Amino acid sequence: MPKDFPPGTRFQPTPTPEWPPRIHLFVIKHETVWQSILADAFTLIALFSGIGAGRLIGSAVLEWLAAALFVVAIIIMSLTRDRRLSIDEARHRLDEIEQERKGNAP
Repeated sequence: MPKDFPPGTRFQPTPTPEWPPRIHLFVIKHETVWQSILADAFTLIALFSGIGAGRLIGSAVLEWLAAALFVVAIIIMSLTRDRRLSIDEARHRLDEIEQERKGNAP
């Protein structure tokens, strides 16, 4: 028992924090279907314009670079789609996290 506590005091060791700490990040974004379509269309147009600019000035390097960025953008777009939640799903997930924290609280 540590010396700071008077005799007869119950000593409860402090629980060690979880390492690495879990961080939950939620971004609430209201986006209509048309806004989503326009955002995706803008991304595709921007990427195709890079290929077109390379074709226009005759630079194969710019074409390949734009094509590589196109592939990376498509992969990122497909990965981020899976993490989107509806409002009800987000509320449910937040409730789960809150229950986890209450269960781990001292």
